[in-house]
Amino acid sequence: SAGFLTYWQNPWNVLDGLVVIASLIDVVSALTGGASGSLLSALKTARVLRALRPLRLIQRNRNLKVVVDTLLRSIPALSIFLVVCALFFLLFGLFAVSYFRGN
Repeated sequence: SAGFLTYWQNPWNVLDGLVVIASLIDVVSALTGGASGSLLSALKTARVLRALRPLRLIQRNRNLKVVVDTLLRSIPALSIFLVVCALFFLLFGLFAVSYFRGN
């Protein structure tokens, strides 16, 4: 019981567990013939989580884990940079519209 709880405390293990659970749900729904119940159709959308299956390799490779953690931590700084870029595009777009308008 204690091992089960410590497994779910690591975020990488949570991601791994969600991918495995989504795969099990998909296998069970395929074996039952894919009944058209609303609950089962909602669970079929969990197939999208199967795209996260390659992320399971990150847990085993420490260098990949460092790279992914660094990318996730850089998102706030990148969002500020994107806002500044959008303001520059807006500024130069307004300038171009006023400069190239028909005479």
